[in-house]
Amino acid sequence: MSSLELRLADRTVTDALAREASSHVRVSPEIEEAVACYKAAAAVFDLLYDRPADTLSPAEFDAFRNAQQLVAEMLGVLADAGMLHLIEDV
Repeated sequence: MSSLELRLADRTVTDALAREASSHVRVSPEIEEAVACYKAAAAVFDLLYDRPADTLSPAEFDAFRNAQQLVAEMLGVLADAGMLHLIEDV
């Protein structure tokens, strides 16, 4: 992006360069797995969230509860590692 485009997007050149540099950080396999687990669990959670509880089958209810718990756990792992930026667009 040009300097003008960045300013129009309400971002400075420095902000854009810092964001781009941080987006190419190598992560450990554990963090990579935490991101993948978070994304999968968030997808299940989002799929079932809008449905009334009385329409969920027992398996769907368990999947919803497990997804909610896994999202929370993976948020904790990523927060402890200072890697929440890896899921900010999810």
